[in-house]
Amino acid sequence: MAVGLLLPLTFTLEPLSALTMFAGIYFGGLFGDSIAGILMNTPGNSTAIASAFEGHMMAKKGRAAQALATAAIGAFIGGIIATTLVVFFAPSMASLAEQFGPAEYFALALFAFVAISTVVADSVVRGLAALSIGLALAMVGIDQSTGTARFTFGIPALFDGISVVVITVALLAIGEVLHVASKVGRPDDKTLIKTEGRPWLSKAEFRAALPAWLRGTAFGVPFGIIPAGGAEVPTFLAYGTERKLDARRKVPMFGKGSIQGVAGPEAAGNATGARRWARCWRSACRRRPPRPCCLSPSVSTACSPGRCCSSAAPTSSGRCWRRCSSPW
Repeated sequence: MAVGLLLPLTFTLEPLSALTMFAGIYFGGLFGDSIAGILMNTPGNSTAIASAFEGHMMAKKGRAAQALATAAIGAFIGGIIATTLVVFFAPSMASLAEQFGPAEYFALALFAFVAISTVVADSVVRGLAALSIGLALAMVGIDQSTGTARFTFGIPALFDGISVVVITVALLAIGEVLHVASKVGRPDDKTLIKTEGRPWLSKAEFRAALPAWLRGTAFGVPFGIIPAGGAEVPTFLAYGTERKLDARRKVPMFGKGSIQGVAGPEAAGNATGARRWARCWRSACRRRPPRPCCLSPSVSTACSPGRCCSSAAPTSSGRCWRRCSSPW
């Protein structure tokens, strides 16, 4: 939304300057979503749900500063590694993405569904039940391939489907608001959580979070290559992986404010975002709202997305690589 609102401000800027500003707004928004999730348990977007689980537990124990520092450093590491890979390996990554067909997409969707439902949930049955509910909600709306209205019951408001933001707010934000409102009038309704520790990470915390940052980045980069889906799958896969690894430790910390539970999902989300940013230039894929806004400056510069990054267009190829590396 911020990218769309500030679009008119870029009409007087150079294309590269405008896209650099867009990159700052876009990646700043990704981290901003986690701030609300960590501090208030109300994620600003679906990509911040996984980070909010352990991040909010850390905040409730007075470690909000460490949770925010972990998220900020993870966002930086995931984004910078993904952007570096984009600059040096974008053609080969784009060629790999172009080989995806219906069979590959089906296999990927099946893998994502089964992996998330079994890795994240404590029980496989409950995970599959949540998967079934999610699939039922996702089927509402007009099918993009055939134009057929599915489960809309003649209600025009359902033609666009049910937004994941609506589901996120309904399940998390509203529940948290009602929980806080239920404490009004109680003796502890105005109790403040005392901040403990320092507003930065210690060496021990940094060493504990570093492997999770790298694992999260490894999850996010491949999913960013594929011209479909978002960052929800890699963030939950990173969260589930860290949860399984934490269970093997002598003193499990998940559910008590684990720093790895914040580091992994945050790095995965931003690594996916960096790859999707470059993908919209390499293959002109514009699935989500920020990308059409970011592609608009290219119209005035005769730099067509996809074509400008190919070796057949050496004149505009340099402009494309500058756009791909603008998150730096």
